[in-house]
Amino acid sequence: MRQKGFTLIEVLVVLTILSFLTSILILYSRGGEGQILLFREQSKLISEVLRVKSLAIQTFQTQEKVCGYGVHFETAPYNNYVIFKEIKGVDPDNPCGANNRRYDAGEEFEPATNLEDYGINLDQATISDVFFMPPDPKIYFDSLPASGEARITLITSDGASSVAIIIGSGGQVSTQ
Repeated sequence: MRQKGFTLIEVLVVLTILSFLTSILILYSRGGEGQILLFREQSKLISEVLRVKSLAIQTFQTQEKVCGYGVHFETAPYNNYVIFKEIKGVDPDNPCGANNRRYDAGEEFEPATNLEDYGINLDQATISDVFFMPPDPKIYFDSLPASGEARITLITSDGASSVAIIIGSGGQVSTQ
């Protein structure tokens, strides 16, 4: 009489193949996780830059005592960005004349966003400050009127993937 079933060798071969396929799937999903984190932080940073631009336009319409809003980028070792605002001075003829359109400690509008908390690094930036001054708004890169474009590069902590955010002299934001 012959018994039906699988031999021990057949079961071990199937288990080995399943283990191998599972390990490949886990490794592949880990790589995809870093890519998802990178794209999420890229879209979050783009959203923040556009929000700062919108705040500058809104400030002009509400006649607040603010000269404008900006985003300050700090590469290694900090890997963060800060949203800041500049307050109008006391000179009634030129209330924003003494402002430098750059980030100075204490001008934070919101706390700094540390990208390392999300497994992302601010790899390089061609500027450290982008500033939007109402009413147009006028755009400044590092306190100078914007010309050309500025590039901010985000990279995963393992260095496997990177994305660039480009801010044009007209305030348009794109990716690469």
